[in-house]
Amino acid sequence: MTRFVPGPGVASVVAEDAVYLAWMPDGPLMALEGPAALIWQQLLIDGDLETLSDRVSPRVHEPPDDLPEHVRAFARSLVDQGLLRPVTPPAS
Repeated sequence: MTRFVPGPGVASVVAEDAVYLAWMPDGPLMALEGPAALIWQQLLIDGDLETLSDRVSPRVHEPPDDLPEHVRAFARSLVDQGLLRPVTPPAS
C-alpha cells in the first residue's frame, strides 16, 4: 500500500484547524486550512487515493458532487509541488 510522507526539506506542523508547511530552512511558510488540511492529514495516515474522498467527505460541510475529482487534483498538486511524496513500504 502506498502512503505519503512530507517531501524532502518540507517541515509540517499539525495544529487544531490547520497544517503549516515550510520549505526548510528558509521557507516560505504555507497554511492548509479546512478540507486542504484534512486531505494532507488523511494522506499521511492512508495513501489510498481511491478512498480518500470517502474519508474526507463526512467532515466537509456540504461537499460538492465532484468532491472526488477535487480531492484527487489537490493530492496530485501536493505531490507535483514536492510537498508530499509517495512511498511504498517493502513487501513483508
